Amino acid sequence: MKFRSESENTRVIYFKPSFQKFYIQVITKFFSLISFFPVETLPEILDCLCVPQYGKDKDERVVLFLKVRDGCIFNQDLVSKVRKIIERDCSYQHVPEVVLEVKDILYNLTGKRTEVIVKKIINNLPHSVETIRNPEALQYYYNIPELKGF
Repeated sequence: MKFRSESENTRVIYFKPSFQKFYIQVITKFFSLISFFPVETLPEILDCLCVPQYGKDKDERVVLFLKVRDGCIFNQDLVSKVRKIIERDCSYQHVPEVVLEVKDILYNLTGKRTEVIVKKIINNLPHSVETIRNPEALQYYYNIPELKGF
């Protein structure tokens, strides 16, 4: 499959739509994964999950969910600390637009974070929950006021 074409007259490369879709998905996944690493080094953070949220106008923003350790407080100081460490260790492009606290992070039966299901929940897409190891945590991802209206 040819993912790009090149105009001989102008030397401009055009990416085919199917490749653009794939490329955007890969970049989103990469941004999600790379954002985990610096955040997990913070002593206040027990776990985290990073997913894209899609807007009405085909905009996209990154949402970072944090599970805070017992005895630690989720507040604006912690959010600023998280954003600064992501910018320092990754880049300003990796800094999530929205950082929210959740009481638990979803995992599947094999012990992996379930970014896909959370992404579908916050984007109001159909999803299946049969493979969730901790289904009681699903409630934390529905009807989040900060994610409404995007």
